[in-house]
Amino acid sequence: MRALITVPVFALLSFVSLEDLTTDDISGPMKKTKTRKCYTPENPIITIGYILHGFNFTPGKLDPEFHVWQSKVLKQANEWLKDYAVSISLQNTTVAQATSTLSAKIEKWTKKGGRVYPPEILEYLKADIKKNRKYNPDIFILVTKVPLTLYIYGYGSYEPICHDVVPIFLTYNMKWITDTGDRLGQVILNSIEMNNYNDWYKMSPEDRNHYFKNCIAQRLGEDYF
Repeated sequence: MRALITVPVFALLSFVSLEDLTTDDISGPMKKTKTRKCYTPENPIITIGYILHGFNFTPGKLDPEFHVWQSKVLKQANEWLKDYAVSISLQNTTVAQATSTLSAKIEKWTKKGGRVYPPEILEYLKADIKKNRKYNPDIFILVTKVPLTLYIYGYGSYEPICHDVVPIFLTYNMKWITDTGDRLGQVILNSIEMNNYNDWYKMSPEDRNHYFKNCIAQRLGEDYF
């Protein structure tokens, strides 16, 4: 079994509550999911949104290099999580360009050559999301092409997943797919509220799935699909 890399838990600002979210509040890619044929997924769904900085961004059109990286990172994260008895489906929802204000801040962080305290970035990211996005997926990831801190693969805040949005920043680099995917998996695992891993491991698959009942897709049920 692989060793976990842990970092401190930070709950710096509150996101918009997900408890009152309805299907009428969802726009864009998330809204379109309602037209899919209804089915019961084998594993609980965790929704992920992205904020991009440094990419050629065109609304409604996928950036090929980002799409390939994104798919491989999610696949690696899923594989890492399976080693810890976490069987979930990571599904992409929204992809947005960083606001001009956030982009300016990112440029300042970049010039510091990694000498930025990670919680400072998470705090700012939370505030930006709270200000500019009314509703959020289960996880929001800021993706940059240059490492923002000494944690070159990325860093995340261990918010209780499915009860609050989990903020993460990751570095786009095709050579770091495995490490970046593992880091994403670590943040997700450590965002699960449990006393210790042994308690989670001893749970039945049904009970583990039930843990994610408050994530967006499970809460909306058939309306999500």
